[in-house]
Amino acid sequence: MSGRRGWVIAAVVIMAIWLVCHMGHRVLVGATRLIGPRLFSWPLDMGLVRSDISSDVSTHGHDVLEVEFATGNVHVFPSVDERRLAVARADIAASNKPAHDSVIPRFTSSTGEGVLRLSGNSMVPPVVFGALRVTYEIWAPPDLELRVTTRNGSVSVSGWEAPVTIHTSNGSINLILDNTPAVAAGTSNGSIVADLGLLEDGEYRLTTGNGSIRVSLSPASSVALDARTSNGSVLLKMPGWVLGELHTARAIEASLGGGTALLVLRTSNGSITVEAAD
Repeated sequence: MSGRRGWVIAAVVIMAIWLVCHMGHRVLVGATRLIGPRLFSWPLDMGLVRSDISSDVSTHGHDVLEVEFATGNVHVFPSVDERRLAVARADIAASNKPAHDSVIPRFTSSTGEGVLRLSGNSMVPPVVFGALRVTYEIWAPPDLELRVTTRNGSVSVSGWEAPVTIHTSNGSINLILDNTPAVAAGTSNGSIVADLGLLEDGEYRLTTGNGSIRVSLSPASSVALDARTSNGSVLLKMPGWVLGELHTARAIEASLGGGTALLVLRTSNGSITVEAAD
């Protein structure tokens, strides 16, 4: 009898454990569906901590503008201000003050190196404190060399006249340029759309790990093209190209005009398209 009673007790205990786990899972899922959207969406929708912050600094004595943020979309525009100011504006929506304050833009100057740095003090991950949404807009003299880094966000640059270097880990890149002497832009996850205008000299490298690349050029450009994808296709949608020895569905080397500029396009997963600019 004692043996049978032991089996019965064990069976009852196992059944009780199963019921607790099963019901606990259902309660957890229900709570997540009920509370989760409020926890992460409600503060942003309600604007619990929201601000539009701007700051500016003179660029005299600087040759380089270096922009670095841990999170947020970054849009850079040319400034025609005769005072040669660099202006940063941040539109921040956060679920609480620590997350909000972690991304306020700040200028630091290193005149000895000729570098003006703009950064958000984003060393504290917003996920620890709550939800966060931030967009940076920057205006500066376009003859400064531009270097932009953000780990989570898209980057767009327009009208720049000096060399441009961009890196983002998770976000797209959008460029509207003309006669910019050199461009190096890369993202780990995101598409790249670049209107490069007239290319006559210099080196232009656009790379993405996961995403498509679409480039627009002036038909009057003089450029050598090296475009390759691991999974996708390479399409030349403008006349005048002279194909090189390498021209397959996934890799093309070609030249346009005298081939004096170099355009290198790389993606692991995505298609590449080169077309005439409007």
